[in-house]
Amino acid sequence: MQFPALLARWHDLPIIAIRAIRTSPSHFRIDAERLELAHSADRKADIVENTARIQAQLEQWIREDPSLWMWGHRRWNAESFGATKAP
Repeated sequence: MQFPALLARWHDLPIIAIRAIRTSPSHFRIDAERLELAHSADRKADIVENTARIQAQLEQWIREDPSLWMWGHRRWNAESFGATKAP
């Protein structure tokens, strides 16, 4: 989804990625990362690049501890992994 990068580029705003990490049953730590954004004469290329930077930050956080993340939909389908559907 390119909307956050588009909005940031259009209004010349920063993008700050934020996550909450559970430290105990009722306590959380909030982490925030200001992302370095591309800003050149090529608006479309900047939006694509900045979307990739947002996704890279999310991927880094997910890889650090996948157990903290839950998907409410099918993120990947069986064909993505070379599996075949059951008859």
